[in-house]
Amino acid sequence: MDESSFWPALEFRVCREMYGDEDCSREGLWCDGFLAHPDALDPRRDRIRGDAWVCFGSMQERRTFELRLPRKVRTYEQIPWAELLPPEDVTAWLTVDREGKRLVVAPADAVPDDAVNDAEANDRQSADDRGHVVRTGARQTIAAQIRADIGPLLQELAGLGYQVVASAYTPKRFGNWVVDLRGPSAFRMCKDRSQFLVIADRRVMEQAGLWRSFDDPEEFAHSVLAWVAG
Repeated sequence: MDESSFWPALEFRVCREMYGDEDCSREGLWCDGFLAHPDALDPRRDRIRGDAWVCFGSMQERRTFELRLPRKVRTYEQIPWAELLPPEDVTAWLTVDREGKRLVVAPADAVPDDAVNDAEANDRQSADDRGHVVRTGARQTIAAQIRADIGPLLQELAGLGYQVVASAYTPKRFGNWVVDLRGPSAFRMCKDRSQFLVIADRRVMEQAGLWRSFDDPEEFAHSVLAWVAG
């Protein structure tokens, strides 16, 4: 993973983490992107700084962010981008500092989902007035809008051995979302404005006729099922 692919991946990962946290979900919080500062690497060389766009439902606010590195680096080119994206089965690595209007991403602070039960999460949230985000409850709750768009397709894919491992609904004006699946192969489905897409290896997608966007959800579902069944 390089820097160009890291920032979009972190955006969706933060959205999923916020969606699974009781306080963030209640406030309708989600993330709409990151922009590292030109001099992003802090003088201490152990963190990156920049701007983040945090949304409250349809309202957007520009905030600062701090991405803490697992170890000090000498130059920006030495930043280990692949190590900075928290895996799907960990939590407690994101802090929403409401008073300071700042997001803090600290991958090294992550703990396994299974290590955090509801009681521990409640204690942690009440004790941390800076807004430490801890996911509780069902890990992969699919947003109602995603089910409305592709619910039958997800059921068909489940019958073919595919499992939803991550999803995020970012309620922009046109209702964008993303769903990651894993099974005989791994791929991502997303809705961009009113168009549906599959994101996977370009060569494979071109051969399957899926390296394109679909306006019709039924045509999209038929094409995806034909590809995975073949």
